[in-house]
Amino acid sequence: MSDIWLAKQIIRLERRNKILIMMIVDLLVSLNAFLITYILLEKKIPNINEQAWLFILVIGVSLFSVLFFQTQGIYKDIFRFVGLKSLFKMVLGAAVSSIVFFILYFSIYSVFPIRFTFIYLMIFSISLISMRLFARVILQDLSSGNVVAKRVLIYGAGESGRQVMQLMRNSPEYRTIAFIDDQIEKHGLTLDGIKIYPSVDAPILTEKLKIDTILLAMPSVSRSRRREAVFSLEDCDVTVKTLPHIDSLLSGEQSISDIQNIDITELLGREPVAPNSDLFSKCIVDKNVMVSGGAGSIGSELCRQILKSYPKQLIIMDVSEFSLYTIERELSEIIKQEKMDIKLIPILGN
Repeated sequence: MSDIWLAKQIIRLERRNKILIMMIVDLLVSLNAFLITYILLEKKIPNINEQAWLFILVIGVSLFSVLFFQTQGIYKDIFRFVGLKSLFKMVLGAAVSSIVFFILYFSIYSVFPIRFTFIYLMIFSISLISMRLFARVILQDLSSGNVVAKRVLIYGAGESGRQVMQLMRNSPEYRTIAFIDDQIEKHGLTLDGIKIYPSVDAPILTEKLKIDTILLAMPSVSRSRRREAVFSLEDCDVTVKTLPHIDSLLSGEQSISDIQNIDITELLGREPVAPNSDLFSKCIVDKNVMVSGGAGSIGSELCRQILKSYPKQLIIMDVSEFSLYTIERELSEIIKQEKMDIKLIPILGN
């Protein structure tokens, strides 16, 4: 608990104070890397009285490392979003520091410290990367608070799917669990560490991996192919959603939180036709209406439209317990907000 409290206090600090802390930590990491390297090679702890010049050299190189990181803009990076480019700059900084140490050591002792320099470089680089990745995980967990991330299965292991996964990694609301794709050559491979499965395995995967949401990442496919993909997921007891256009996400106009239910018009094989309100009312108003398959993509939209015509009872039958619960909760909220006198009856079966 004290560690979490300390981390939260650091998050609340001003940016310049955070940078100062990072510089001090990197200085200590460099000094520690030198100490470990010396102990590994000499099998003893260094004596400051006997090796004063070495101590001065180590402190000087460590200070140089911090200043070099500053000039490279490493301390401007936000810890929660540190990526490969930032990590590369750290390794580059560690390499430059090692070269400086190598040159100065040779100038003082006329000896090439090849082993010492190499081991120091390895320890310093690994320590820098590990420390930042650890801090990134901790800060992301703290920023998410008590939010339980939804487990997401992404349909489409292409460039859009990869970009969506990267955006989700910075969101506390969603967590990418796996990909599914139609292309056989991708099956069994991984995309940035996340495994790709056949799309036909979606019903099994949703249960096995405890998936909450299937997210379509197929912006370039035709409407008919998109319709086929949605219908192929009808047996999955989870909600199927889509994202805003990927350009809107990357530009910042919309966020990963703006995921949407599938637009019913995307599932039609034709242009949508507006319902005849008179015909609708004649068949529905103050009558008992049942919709079979009422929790599916088309059935759920039909239930929403029927509700607007004020039936006496709306009976929703479906084989999917989760989807039935989802549409019941949505329609119950509408009935409550609109103060409708409509009895809603969900039935699990076929």
